[in-house]
Amino acid sequence: MAKLFDPDIHEQRMSESEEYRKGYQYAAECIDRMKITPENIKKMAFIFLEFKQPNAAGMAYCYWERGNALTAA
Repeated sequence: MAKLFDPDIHEQRMSESEEYRKGYQYAAECIDRMKITPENIKKMAFIFLEFKQPNAAGMAYCYWERGNALTAA
């Protein structure tokens, strides 16, 4: 799982792909508007990994990152 959500790869994609950044930002806005459990947020990450577009990859990473942050809180 660490390879799927590698922070170094995430940073590279954020700097190189506008579509990836847009997907990440959109997911962050959705999470902020909704009441959802950390477990469900992380499940959504895997759903978005199924799509092979850069914006979906950005959304997947955001859901994974936020889910972990909420679990740790």
